[in-house]
Amino acid sequence: MDLTLEHPHLDQRRGRDCAADLLAALGSPARLAIVRALAADGPLDVGQLAAKVDLSVANCSQHLTRLRAARIVTSRKTGNRVLNSLTNSSIATLVANADGICR
Repeated sequence: MDLTLEHPHLDQRRGRDCAADLLAALGSPARLAIVRALAADGPLDVGQLAAKVDLSVANCSQHLTRLRAARIVTSRKTGNRVLNSLTNSSIATLVANADGICR
């Protein structure tokens, strides 16, 4: 049975939960730095990202896992490299808008 047809408020609740999950995933300065780097420089592997945001590769990889789980970042294998990129340009806009509010 599809509960969303019987209870339209459930669908709205899922949308709010998604937004909360998205904002929670962006709630780390390190993850924000990763998102900014991907927005500015396009697809990067974990080593490139780690160098750009001044994190260890292991720490950067952990943050990427969290960003992928929140569907903020996507990864694709190219040869022996895994390139990370933003799933949607709206993520970059969201972070830029937040930066603007905080100035």
